[in-house]
Amino acid sequence: MATFRSGFTLWKMVQAARELTEDTRVRERIDVVLAIMGGFGGTYGKGRPLVDSLEDVAQEPLLHQDFGLAQRFQRFAAYAGGELFLDILEMYYDEEARQRSEEGMRRMAAMGAPMWSW
Repeated sequence: MATFRSGFTLWKMVQAARELTEDTRVRERIDVVLAIMGGFGGTYGKGRPLVDSLEDVAQEPLLHQDFGLAQRFQRFAAYAGGELFLDILEMYYDEEARQRSEEGMRRMAAMGAPMWSW
């Protein structure tokens, strides 16, 4: 049994990705994903229909040689299908989350450094 996921973070990422293309067909497919997700404060729809729609979006940019956008939606689909953790997705596409994580790592290293310096 597959574990499907979705949420506000994915919704924000899909919206941000929509702004990366001017292609009408790609935007139309992204709009289908956003409709499934239901928008801000909605249920952020999840399940096979969301995964299928995200995979569908990933196919269209390939026709236009936009491999970065295609890969982004492949990763979104992997997250929604339970194959990729949100932390990994955030490291790729959420600058604020990446900075918070890096700051946390620096703090941990700073706390541990005195124990290792004899």
